[in-house]
Amino acid sequence: MKKEVTKARNVFNCEAFHLEHITNMDEVRQLLKYELKDLHALVSSTEDFGITFGVEKITPPLSKEEVECGCRLYHEAKEVCECNHTEIYAVQCFLIIALFKKNSFFDCDEFNLQHITNMDEVKQFVDYLKDLQLYVTIEKPFEDYLVKYANEPMFTKEDAEIANRLMKECIEVCEANHEDVYHVMSAARDKDHFIAC
Repeated sequence: MKKEVTKARNVFNCEAFHLEHITNMDEVRQLLKYELKDLHALVSSTEDFGITFGVEKITPPLSKEEVECGCRLYHEAKEVCECNHTEIYAVQCFLIIALFKKNSFFDCDEFNLQHITNMDEVKQFVDYLKDLQLYVTIEKPFEDYLVKYANEPMFTKEDAEIANRLMKECIEVCEANHEDVYHVMSAARDKDHFIAC
């Protein structure tokens, strides 16, 4: 009996992903995001186009043409990153953080203050922001914080609303205690190592 041959997918020439070349950082992110979310693959080099989360190879396997196309695009993405003084691995890592984080930042065991009413609670909030590795400015709404390199929101809509309210309460408490809110909030900044800005 003749075995039925399944037609190979043309992964890199489809509605989901149709870039022919990678020429800028937005396209780098688009390629890596497509690999992570649609192919469930974490590509580590142009030679190895099949490492996945807990799975040996992409399933179903890519055709030879798709592997060649994927490797070429990955190579171009790496060159674009180098031109922008960025490691492609860093972009991948930050994309993983942005795309697959599940926890709610402000409704968790680590931080469960509902309101900020005194300077001790202000300090708790500031310390927690520092733990999240944010480059904080008091004028910036939390929905505008993007994960470094990934260009993806750091916070869900719900988390951003909670954080904005807590920030407003921090400002009010600092003003009531004649504290310089800019000085207090600057403790949450860590310029050398931050995830979101």
